[in-house]
Amino acid sequence: MISRKRPLYCFASVSSASCNATPTESKVASSPLKFATCVVNYDENNNKQSETWTGPLAPWSFTTKDPSANEFPSGYDEENRFRRFTQSSQSKDYDLIRSDIGNITNRQLNGTDQIQTFNEIYQLSDIAGTSQTYDANGNLITSRTGMSLSWQNSNGRLKRTNVPSGATAGIPGTNDYGYDAENRRVWKKITRSGSMFEHTVYIYSDSNCIAEYNSGSPSASPKIEYVYGQIVDSIVMISRNNDTDRLRKCPISC
Repeated sequence: MISRKRPLYCFASVSSASCNATPTESKVASSPLKFATCVVNYDENNNKQSETWTGPLAPWSFTTKDPSANEFPSGYDEENRFRRFTQSSQSKDYDLIRSDIGNITNRQLNGTDQIQTFNEIYQLSDIAGTSQTYDANGNLITSRTGMSLSWQNSNGRLKRTNVPSGATAGIPGTNDYGYDAENRRVWKKITRSGSMFEHTVYIYSDSNCIAEYNSGSPSASPKIEYVYGQIVDSIVMISRNNDTDRLRKCPISC
């Protein structure tokens, strides 16, 4: 069994962390941050056998090793595809059953089936009796959460979503999206019963979105800020609620 430590995820307020320094493990361990580390175990085939988290992410620890199982005791099938795993702290046992071509057709949770059906071009069309549909270009137009989506035919950009009240995903209302000449989303407007509910403006540095503002807010009052690492699209920090809460991924490897 091989063990490797994953990067460290730190949850901190602005008052307890500097965003400029690249932290080391010793710095983080001695800081007032709440933090979580993860140790990942692999088998001889380099298949992941477990993730063991500490701190606030502990409930998401899981293991694929199940020596008592009659089938797939390693958690993987005969083609080394992820098959079985357990989140013991949440009392959840998963079994991912695949078709001959590899599509997950049943996500069993604690022995209860959640059947997934695919259409003739292998798009996910039904999940546990709730359907999804697509347009001729392959874009999702109705989701299993009840949301409907419309797209710009010329470039495939998302134009509008309608999210019903009580939907399990999205912000209820009509969500319209606008883009600039570089194909970057620059605004989102949410209306409810014909009235403006929310108008968000997105600010970019090159291709990276670095901030979100409520329309008309001063530059010093973003509602969300993003900080990126040296890798393209690698977000290392998100600041919300006027810098009172941060999620930070620290580039630590060991």
